[in-house]
Amino acid sequence: MTLLRDAASPEERTERLRQAAALDALERRPLPTDDQALRLDPVYLAARVEFESSVAAIGLAALSRSGPPRELKERLLSRVACEEAPREAICEGTFDVKPGVVAVRTCLLCWTAAPLPGVFHKVLGHDAERRATTRLVRFEPGVRYPDHRHGGTEELFVLEGSVHVNGLVLKAGDYCQSIAGTEEQGSFTDEGALAIIISSDADEIMAR
Repeated sequence: MTLLRDAASPEERTERLRQAAALDALERRPLPTDDQALRLDPVYLAARVEFESSVAAIGLAALSRSGPPRELKERLLSRVACEEAPREAICEGTFDVKPGVVAVRTCLLCWTAAPLPGVFHKVLGHDAERRATTRLVRFEPGVRYPDHRHGGTEELFVLEGSVHVNGLVLKAGDYCQSIAGTEEQGSFTDEGALAIIISSDADEIMAR
């Protein structure tokens, strides 16, 4: 069976197949259907083994003090950055996926101390029309939240720990919704908690 259809010299074939092996290994792209025979060619297979051995050697060099060649290191780091980086960063941890779609990597956001001692939060998003803010909130053990009136619908989903809300204990996995105008009194946590809270910017602290 004819595996290659040209009259290239053995040296040219070896070089061409070595390059094909390199592209196949680095890019992980499938060969075109009409070139599937390359996978059976002994010269190709030999070049592939040689190339992968070189890659292994480079990997070992990366563990040494000297590390891999500078040009190779920069090329690989650039490739990883292109594959893993979001398209456009709006601010630290928040990314524009496409027009109208925003994603947040919460691990890149810094915790901000709230006015209430023992409460920290990360702002995940804000809905200007609803005047509502979505936050990841961390309550330290023993925190008591001030009584307040909801200016809009509030949603609370507990991720870790537990929170007492209006006499009910909410544990990890529990959800609570409070519609606009309702009052929340006596909220606290003994063990601490981590929760996602969507609250209205119009909430009012109630005087005691």
